[in-house]
Amino acid sequence: MGCDSHGGHGIAPEHLLASLKIGDAVIDGEHERLFGELYRLRQQMLEGEAGSGGRSGFQATLGAIGGAMMAHFEHEERFLASLGMPASEVQSHLGAHREIVHQYAELNLRLLQEPSLDSEAVLTMVQEWIFYHLIRHDLKMRPYVALMNSD
Repeated sequence: MGCDSHGGHGIAPEHLLASLKIGDAVIDGEHERLFGELYRLRQQMLEGEAGSGGRSGFQATLGAIGGAMMAHFEHEERFLASLGMPASEVQSHLGAHREIVHQYAELNLRLLQEPSLDSEAVLTMVQEWIFYHLIRHDLKMRPYVALMNSD
């Protein structure tokens, strides 16, 4: 992920992003792009409703995050099937994806009903989906990716 205009690296500094890599360039790249979108959403929230295209800019970024997450989940699920992880871990991971997709759909319905929904609450939810999902589920792939890469 590149630097922002203030010299920062978004939500997580580079050393943190490196510690969140699973070892597959494609999956890691998708994660970095999601972190970039999360950072953009955060910046839009901090700038307020008038900044970055107002509420419509915030909602457009939220839509971009949703699209990127859905594509990532589809790709990651195919990748999971090739890793040889225990079935219980794979099922737990897939269940987490389904829960995020469900929450994303519910959030979009709420935004249609309550356009003034608190941006900070939305950001917290999205951060949970991206950052904490990666920590709780995606990092479990790392040893299996290492084994796959050692062949």
